Formats: sequence, structure tokens, C-alpha cells
Amino acid sequence: MGHMGNWEWAGPCFTLSCKHQLFVVYYPFTNRYFEKLFQKARTKFNTKIIPRNSTLKSIVANKNTIGATALIADQAPVPLTTAGWIDFLHQDTAVHLGPEKTSKLMNYPVVYMHVQRTRRGYYDVYPTVLFDDPTKTEDMEITEGFNRMLENEIRKQPETWLWSHRRWKNKRPVN
Repeated sequence: MGHMGNWEWAGPCFTLSCKHQLFVVYYPFTNRYFEKLFQKARTKFNTKIIPRNSTLKSIVANKNTIGATALIADQAPVPLTTAGWIDFLHQDTAVHLGPEKTSKLMNYPVVYMHVQRTRRGYYDVYPTVLFDDPTKTEDMEITEGFNRMLENEIRKQPETWLWSHRRWKNKRPVN
């Protein structure tokens, strides 16, 4: 999913309405106070959180657990040397390739989670299966598919996307 609507609310919603374990990949805060505060909020309903630098290790360790791994994949990738590049909202944009590589490696289905604001303080969350068998996709097909879905959502409800995370701060390296 992307930073659409109330993405922090989507995790507990999943955990409370499903019997399966949810693992959420996140960027840890450098401020210890905020890190502790957000860890407490994000794990309150038994959601497991995974620091971004432990994603693959955690997915492999939990491969026998029936569950879902959630990634909010619309931030600028770090380091830039690992990024792919696409056209996103008519801008040359660096994108994370980790979700695509991981889904192919583990052959896990890729599901896009829509978050739609229905009225103030109310959101609907619903899934769309993008790829049942990631191993049968071309390079960048999963990444492009995710970003096209996100673009469509942004066009429908631009006010619900987090515009402030400096998506276009990086420029494509010149070879």
C-alpha cells in the first residue's frame, strides 16, 4: 500500500478482523521517544513490526506462519544505488525494488491494499490481488503494477496521499 488515507489504521483493522498474523515493515524513528511511542501503538493489537533492514530475514524466519507482510512502498528508496526508476505522476521517480524481489524469491502473491476515505474519520480498506504467481512476471512488472494502482488512487483522492515525504528529492544518476 501507499501512504493513502489513514495507513496507520489499516494494520490494526487487518489484525482485528483476520485470524492471520500481520507483519508490517517500517522505518524506525531516530528519536527514541517517538520510536517507543509508535512501536506501542503499532503492536497494540498483536501486529508484528519489522524494521526495514530486517525485512528479508524476518520473512524467511516466518515463512511457515500463515499471515501477511505489509509494506508501504511509496517512499524514496535508500540507498539510491538499489533503486529502480519509473514514470510516476509524470515525474522520473526512484522506486523500491525490494518488494518485487522478495515476492519473486518467496513466490508470495502480491496484494494491493486500497484505503479509501468515505467521510471524515472513516476509511474502507479492501484488497486487490495484483499477481498470484510473481515468479511468472517480467522485471519491474510488479513494481510498475503497484505504482499504477497507487497513481489511480491518488488521482481519485489526492487529498488523502501524504505529499510531504519528498518523493522526488532524488535525480536519476547519469551513466
